Amino acid sequence: MRKQFDIIVYPVKEIEPSIEDPAIEWFASENINETLPKTNAEWIILIHQDVRITKEHLHEIGQACLDFPMIDCFAPTLVSSSNHSSFASAYVIDINKGPITWNKLKSSPYEYVAGSSPYLMVVSRRIIQRTGAFDLDLSLAIRFIDLGLRIYHAGGSIFSIPLSPVELIDSSKPEAILKIKEHESALCIFKNMGINAAFVYLKKNFKLNILFHFLTKMKSFYHKRKKAILLSKFSNERLQKIYQSF
Repeated sequence: MRKQFDIIVYPVKEIEPSIEDPAIEWFASENINETLPKTNAEWIILIHQDVRITKEHLHEIGQACLDFPMIDCFAPTLVSSSNHSSFASAYVIDINKGPITWNKLKSSPYEYVAGSSPYLMVVSRRIIQRTGAFDLDLSLAIRFIDLGLRIYHAGGSIFSIPLSPVELIDSSKPEAILKIKEHESALCIFKNMGINAAFVYLKKNFKLNILFHFLTKMKSFYHKRKKAILLSKFSNERLQKIYQSF
């Protein structure tokens, strides 16, 4: 039987799979970049160790893969099963504010977005083979946004989807896990969207430490930008959906 999902749980050394299914293989990972080459299923699910999913969730994810065959990555909105409140969702890029969470916009649960939250991302193996892995020079949340934008450059797309409530093991962590660092936002925007977009963000969010960090790292991220946008297929139509004044 061909595997449908490879599930990477991070950051952990060992896991006890919550679902036994021959179409699924589980990987415990302390470093996602080292684990990704070990996968061979059509779809890869990245799950933070604080989230527990069930067969129902896998069915919903599998149905989304069937319903939207043109999509290469899904960014679920996550609701806690204990209090039924949303604790994580996809990101879009506000022209003035930088990355913001999609759930704050009170919009359709189905929409093109810039990136997934670090808690749960579903991505096709074929697009990961084009983009490469995560940029470890960035912190966790920005890594997922950066990868999302590189997926667009590689000709893919990301879609937000709803998901049944999930079990959140530690409700004290989301703020830290989802934290967006302003100085890294500028670098991520520069790397994927160019110097003009970066300057707009720096002007609207001016702080000396942000500017200093940006100028210090700009050269190294310029080389990363050249690699990220090589043969870019990022269309203006798609860009306008995920990058505007929200």
